[in-house]
Amino acid sequence: TRRSMELSGQHGIGFCTIRNSNHFLAAAPFTEIADENGFLTVVMTKCPGGMSLPGSDKNLIGNNPFGFSATYPDGNLLLDICLAYSSYGKMGQKAKNGESVPAYWGNDSTGTPTTDPAEIVKSGLHMPIAIHKGFGIAMLIEILTAVLSGGAILNQKEPETGFPGVYCQTAISIDISKLMEHDEYTGRIKEMCDILQRLFPDIYLPGQRSEQIKEEILHSGMVQIEAELLSKLQHNDLS
Repeated sequence: TRRSMELSGQHGIGFCTIRNSNHFLAAAPFTEIADENGFLTVVMTKCPGGMSLPGSDKNLIGNNPFGFSATYPDGNLLLDICLAYSSYGKMGQKAKNGESVPAYWGNDSTGTPTTDPAEIVKSGLHMPIAIHKGFGIAMLIEILTAVLSGGAILNQKEPETGFPGVYCQTAISIDISKLMEHDEYTGRIKEMCDILQRLFPDIYLPGQRSEQIKEEILHSGMVQIEAELLSKLQHNDLS
């Protein structure tokens, strides 16, 4: 992200990619740093295969998350999503809690839709949001990351380690100052958000729930961690 900002400062827009990398946790911290420095930045990653299509019993592509941030007066837009109906972590948590999920969220190992998250975790056959539309966006991210970086595509094995489906990341930054004054930029974003909220007062804009949770954490002065995870952290066991 920092390199994409440097390139953007020189040329107005910057593109930076990393091949055969590792899990970068989340897009949000990187996009927020860029936003604080006056850049509109989209960060994305390709992942090992974990997403399929209706009727398929094969992993076809990763859920390929991406995100962006844009702060404006009295608010902050923040999007950090994967292209499946559920992230791997969320699906695993639902399986652990014995919950059910909508049948369109994923298939079992035979390619049949299932409401059992444990079966989806086992098969790895998560469904893309909006089916062909989410799948198409996942392919775009695969191009912008793995293809353009020269990294391993889809579940190809990384040449040096032999690991299949390794991660590749890309950051694309736009230097707002090259297009308009920063106050005009944030003012126009606020205008857009105000229009949406006037049209539908109950709307949740991307990032509002996260901001609420953040404020609650800052107010309480603590972060709640499950006892099992805390034990793993204490014993350096994240398996």
